[in-house]
Amino acid sequence: TGWSGGAYGVGSRIKIGYTRAMIKAALSGHLALISTAMHPVFNIAVPHSCPGVPSEILDPRRTWPDPARYDDAATSLAWSAYRIFSGVISGWLSKKGVLTLAGQTKEALMPYRPNPYR
Repeated sequence: TGWSGGAYGVGSRIKIGYTRAMIKAALSGHLALISTAMHPVFNIAVPHSCPGVPSEILDPRRTWPDPARYDDAATSLAWSAYRIFSGVISGWLSKKGVLTLAGQTKEALMPYRPNPYR
């Protein structure tokens, strides 16, 4: 599912067993019963627990040695995705209505989205 504990080259790949446990919990409906917190950058519900997965893995910020570096990386990733997807679907957007990226409307993301951790 990705890297944990730092950027590529610093952290490590999340163990495949944890990935499988997360997928199993999602497909079984178990995650629908778990309390969540909203991720401040990506605006997605992050479960507080998942069977077979250490809770610190579920909050990637807690796995980085320097949380400020995580904040910067997450914000940069969100902006990169916004720039890529807004260009790809600009024609679609004008026909269909409001662009939503990671739960945020275009208006919420533009013209500037500060780092929510600071």
